[in-house]
Amino acid sequence: MPSKALLFLFCIQIFAAITSFCAAQSESSPSAVNASEILGKIERGEPVFYTDKIIEGDISLANLNLDEIRNARNEFSEAEVLSVGLSKNPKVVRSQISLKNCLVKGDLDFSNALIQEPISFLGSTMLERVDFNGSRFNQNANFRVTRFNRSAYFLRSEFNSSADFVWSRFNQSAYFQKSRFNQYSYFRNSRFNQYADFSESRFNQSNDFRKSRFNQYANFVATQFNQSADFRESRFIQSADFIKSRFNQSANFIETQFNQYADFVNSRFDQSADFSESRFNQHADFRWSQFQSDAIFSGTLNFADFNQAKFSGELFLEGSKIDYLSLTRTKFGKIFLRWESIGRLAYDETAYLLLAGNFKGLNFLEDANECYYDYRNDRRDILKGY
Repeated sequence: MPSKALLFLFCIQIFAAITSFCAAQSESSPSAVNASEILGKIERGEPVFYTDKIIEGDISLANLNLDEIRNARNEFSEAEVLSVGLSKNPKVVRSQISLKNCLVKGDLDFSNALIQEPISFLGSTMLERVDFNGSRFNQNANFRVTRFNRSAYFLRSEFNSSADFVWSRFNQSAYFQKSRFNQYSYFRNSRFNQYADFSESRFNQSNDFRKSRFNQYANFVATQFNQSADFRESRFIQSADFIKSRFNQSANFIETQFNQYADFVNSRFDQSADFSESRFNQHADFRWSQFQSDAIFSGTLNFADFNQAKFSGELFLEGSKIDYLSLTRTKFGKIFLRWESIGRLAYDETAYLLLAGNFKGLNFLEDANECYYDYRNDRRDILKGY
């Protein structure tokens, strides 16, 4: 009899434990919120705060009855209005919005919006298209640890306060073309798994791309960095395109790795350009670039092309390993370099003689002799060809 009582008590305890576990699981499972509930709050100007929720449906401002400001974005061209769908009359969003650790299952469309309050998607996952084209953020925009599973559009967007994309993941294309970052922007440890477009964008305050990873083509054509640009320890797995980009303050590419073509043609560096310990595994193209201050390259350069580049400060190549170097019609004052670091110098009589003279000026007499000796051999071989 006592054994039956003990068995009965044991069964009650097991049942209670299972019930408690199921209740805990039920409480911890994210509950669903319909997008219409969020849109209603935005339309009424109420705060939107949700944590650990599943958002069902599209969050789109398109059909909301929101105030518009006429001609607030007159900088948009008619072509942009027609082809991209930008509007010169943005809708005003007065709600503070925070979707923290949420799963957004539908489209998120805040295009052509004037966002007056802080907006945050901290730790959230966007399963579908995200569109902030033509929007203006007047307060902090927080996309830290946000995952974009479809294309993310920020074309012609404007950030008037901090833009935080630290640890964000873009699993499809990310479009920031012609965007303006008027305060600090943070992309540290972000990952771009498809095409990343920052072409013609303007960073008016310091930006932070440290340890970011670009797994496909990275487009920074004609991008302007008005304050310090920090790409330390970043990785460009495919081509990195900085043609006609402008760095008005320091450019920091320390320990950056370029696995494919790195294109800096016609770029301009107004302050120091630091590529210390960086690795260029393919073509490093700096033709027609201008360096107004010191430039440091002390890493590995597979094919370094400085054809017609201009160095107003000193060029530091000491400690670097260069398989092929072109200094054809390059203008430089002083280069800190050892001849043994160069696998091959592209033949150009002026470049050879200037480099030999540079070695003499640094009192690297053995380097000067070896440079001149190789010049004579190359010249003889070329003359034999005629």
